[in-house]
Amino acid sequence: MPTDPTAQDATLSDLDKRHAADFALWKASKADETGWDSPWGKGRPGWHVECSCLASHVFGSKLDIHSGGLDLLFPHHENELAQSCVYHDVEQWANYWMHSGHVQMKQQKMSKSLKNTITIKTFLEGHTSNEFRIFCLKSHYRKNVDYADDLFEEATAIHSRLCSFVKQADDYVKGRCRTAHIDEVAVRHKLDECKAKVMDAFKDDFNTSLALESLLALVAFVNKQLQLNEQDTKDDLRDPTAVATVSQYVQKFAKNLGITLSGDSEHTDRTTATDWKAAFDFAVAFRKQMRNLALSKTIRESEVEASVLDACDRFRNDVSKIGIAITDKGSDSFWAIKNS
Repeated sequence: MPTDPTAQDATLSDLDKRHAADFALWKASKADETGWDSPWGKGRPGWHVECSCLASHVFGSKLDIHSGGLDLLFPHHENELAQSCVYHDVEQWANYWMHSGHVQMKQQKMSKSLKNTITIKTFLEGHTSNEFRIFCLKSHYRKNVDYADDLFEEATAIHSRLCSFVKQADDYVKGRCRTAHIDEVAVRHKLDECKAKVMDAFKDDFNTSLALESLLALVAFVNKQLQLNEQDTKDDLRDPTAVATVSQYVQKFAKNLGITLSGDSEHTDRTTATDWKAAFDFAVAFRKQMRNLALSKTIRESEVEASVLDACDRFRNDVSKIGIAITDKGSDSFWAIKNS
């Protein structure tokens, strides 16, 4: 508001306000608008009143958490809080207010007027709900985040990493792969450390980015243990308890945040009959590449290894596009269907 009292009075008069902080509880309806009779004339509730009424009808005179976009902090939530406290005769109506940032397009807020919105249906044609959740969790909820392909590629990679870990852990626990002796004490220590960091992160204004970072550090540590190959490992040295405990924690973390990891029985995989046809097409193309390589009389022996490894990587990347994950561990390779 202007600092000049005269100008301020004129402005308030123009707005039919007695004070700069006044806001409408009831608005008069125009001839073509819906309205209801009231002691103050025919009209409708003010914008802020609607939210107070709905919240009070469902939760009563006390809220634990009230959320909304950063753009609603003022004046909407300020006014909603003021009228709710007066109506319920309480000093504190909501215990916590959480204001979230916006998903932006090229650093502009998505809006229909700018024609830069993306529907959920369109988004899910190229991505999964898991990837969107991880995309959101990677930044603090109060920060704006830009809708960018590289950020979704990172979210896809994180989801794949978590799914791969759960699969490898399951293989180890069930004795389907051999590895060097797992340092159970170190694994349990790393798990306890991760749990503490995750809890601290959630206590610190629900810092999901830091919590996810701590979880990925735990996964990387245990993955390194699982990658150690030792062909003469004796079965009596295997102690899968620590690895199983970490895997259960990772799955619980993901489930609590709405993320599905491969192997969750309550979700179906997204691989269709068409995808399986594509998988066999990739397999035949790979076989043809290997056969031509073996029959070639011009390729030098020193180039064979690089050509084979390149073909293997290309095959892994191809089938990944249709929801099949291939993971290498030492001399072993494993595959799993990635869930949406």
